[in-house]
Amino acid sequence: MWFYLGKDLRTRRRLGARLGAERRAWLGDRLHAAARELRQPFLDFVARVGAVQSDRIAWWSTTFSWKVWGASDVFLLICYLIVAERLVEDAVSRKEPILIVVEDPWLLRQMRDNWAGNANVQFHGVPSLVLVKARAVLLGLVRRAAWAFRMVRHYWRQRRVWPRATLQAPVKPTAGIYTYPQRRSLRGETGWADPYLPGLDEIFRDVGYDVIRFSAPQCDGLEQELAVRHRDFRPLILYASAAGFWRSLRAVWWPRWPGRLEVAGR
Repeated sequence: MWFYLGKDLRTRRRLGARLGAERRAWLGDRLHAAARELRQPFLDFVARVGAVQSDRIAWWSTTFSWKVWGASDVFLLICYLIVAERLVEDAVSRKEPILIVVEDPWLLRQMRDNWAGNANVQFHGVPSLVLVKARAVLLGLVRRAAWAFRMVRHYWRQRRVWPRATLQAPVKPTAGIYTYPQRRSLRGETGWADPYLPGLDEIFRDVGYDVIRFSAPQCDGLEQELAVRHRDFRPLILYASAAGFWRSLRAVWWPRWPGRLEVAGR
């Protein structure tokens, strides 16, 4: 009987052809049970990591911080670890041998460290992480370079058409609405209609507030349209600076970590 912990369907099929698809045991509800148990501890872990960062705003804009428990590969690997622990415990109690094939090299290394010295568990084919780390660093460098290029290009495109050299600070009580620019929101030459929060700007104006809409730095493609609506829009890319770029890079490459990296005691 063998189990497969991973997402690669091709690898799973090849293993089925070699080990026997009929001998494969399914995880059943085990993975979902682990996810239900760990969803809140995982969110608490993400919050602990974010709380110790030197630049929290930059760090909270990274992909790890905004991923919810149901969409994070890290969360999935932790769930796999819990499932593996319970599979081994069950097999040992029943004195029945099982084979667990682990797709992720980091997870396999973690499992080996957790069960070091346990005579009931054997590991085969544990890979070195040197090449895995080198590939991750190289991929990170390429992605950071691509990100920096996109941000600089977007800044130049928006600044080139923006009618004012500086962004004036509000002089009246002002409400800021975070808005994702979409072409379907354009109304006439200078109008705007928010499909997600319709009428919210009118509610603020009725109680005496001005309204300014902010758009995320990575949003591009409507630079000219936003420039025409400069009285109501503030593209956040226009607030970018060299120091801000550097802080964003540091938030990814040199993060701070809490004293103990664990989720639900693991």
